[in-house]
Amino acid sequence: MKKIIFMGTPDFAVPPLETLNENFEVSLVVSQKDKLRNRKKLLPTPVKQRALELGLEVVTPDSVKSDEFFEFVKEINPDFIVVVAFGQIIDKRLINFMHGKILNIHASILPELRGSAPINWAIVNGLEKTGVSIMSIDVGLDTGDVLDIEETEISDLDNAETLYERLSKMGSNLIVKTINDFENKYKNRVKQGDKFSYAPMIKRKWENLILMILQEIFSTK
Repeated sequence: MKKIIFMGTPDFAVPPLETLNENFEVSLVVSQKDKLRNRKKLLPTPVKQRALELGLEVVTPDSVKSDEFFEFVKEINPDFIVVVAFGQIIDKRLINFMHGKILNIHASILPELRGSAPINWAIVNGLEKTGVSIMSIDVGLDTGDVLDIEETEISDLDNAETLYERLSKMGSNLIVKTINDFENKYKNRVKQGDKFSYAPMIKRKWENLILMILQEIFSTK
């Protein structure tokens, strides 16, 4: 059975973790450190919490660029590393070690909406469709070759929350298909090219205001 190291942090990454755990051997889960949440309580990330419930080994390194973490990965010698909204940059040393087998689930149709908030910006930009891309990570920001894409239409009833849930489930299924057919997918991978757009992080204090403006615009159409 293929060995997987999973790197993820928010709720969006939980369904992919669960699906990978059902289909492969998740040898290690890597997440961000516990933070003060919900009235200043120190709580684990959603991915760490679910991984512990599943009985999986979890680490929360200060940096995945450290020698200690690299040696840990070498010892496990995974078949794939899957990254979903993890929150740290993967360095060149680890990329070279894995030979194209660090796969990222990204919530857009790359090269459209690279960056940390593609779901929100798909709504903000009034896109008619979006999707999930499975990308082989390189040293750039969401610039790696694309192995697979699945698209979905954005209806008038959709919002960031409904897209978030749908794309998470789509990515969960697509990553399993990609891993199971990796040699073919990697052989036919597609470079992203020069035309792209970015989806920068939306600061929380502006998020509600943007959503209110959008709702007002669409309600008057």
